[in-house]
Amino acid sequence: MLSRGIIEIVLLSAAAGYMDLPVRDLPEIDLNKPNNFDATTCEKFEQNAYFDPKEVVDSLWKIFYYWANGVEISTILFSLPSDKKISNFRTLVETYNPGLSIEWDKAALFMEPRPDVKVLLVSRNRPGKYLAVVKGDKYDKGGDVPNVHTTDVRMKTVGRYMGIMNCDDGSAFALARLHDMPDTYQHSKAAAQLLGFNVNTGKSYITHVPELRPLDEL
Repeated sequence: MLSRGIIEIVLLSAAAGYMDLPVRDLPEIDLNKPNNFDATTCEKFEQNAYFDPKEVVDSLWKIFYYWANGVEISTILFSLPSDKKISNFRTLVETYNPGLSIEWDKAALFMEPRPDVKVLLVSRNRPGKYLAVVKGDKYDKGGDVPNVHTTDVRMKTVGRYMGIMNCDDGSAFALARLHDMPDTYQHSKAAAQLLGFNVNTGKSYITHVPELRPLDEL
C-alpha cells in the first residue's frame, strides 16, 4: 500500500502547466452569506476521515484553497478547550441563543479564525464529524447581540494538510500550517485534491494563469 507521503508526491508531480503570480487580493469570508458550492459532498468527504484535535493545536494555520464566497485571510488558531473556556463560552451561548441543544461534555476543539470570531467544535458520532457552535462577528438587527448559531461540519487531515467542510451550505476550505503553505498554484491545487476536494470548482489563494503557448504554435 502506498504511504500518504508517496501518494502526495505523485499528485504533486502530476499537476502541471501553470505559472505562478503573487497572492491575489481575496475577499474575507462572510459567515452570514449563504453558499452553495460543488467542492464535494459531506458523505464523500467524511469517508475514512482521520482527525485528531491534538494534532492541529499550537500551530497557526492558513487557508490555501477554498469553495466559498470569500476566504478568511488571517491565520487560524486551534486550541484544546479547558473547563474554564468551555464554561465562559457556554455562558455566552446560553445568554444569546438559549434554544440551542449542545452536548457540552463533548466539546473537543476551539477554532479562532480571527479575534472577534470563535468556534467550538463538539464531537458527534464519527471521527471528524462536529457540531460547530459559532459566535460570529455580525450582530443581529444592528444591535449589540452577537450572532450565535450552530452548523454541521466535517474535518479531516491528510499528511500535513487539513480540510474543513460546512455541510449546511457546501462551503469548504483546505488549510496548512504557515510553514507548510503551498508556494505555487500547482502545489496548492494538488494539495487540495489530496484532501478529496473537487479542485476544478474551487479557488487557490495564488492566482492561476494558463500556460503560455510559443508564438510559432499560434
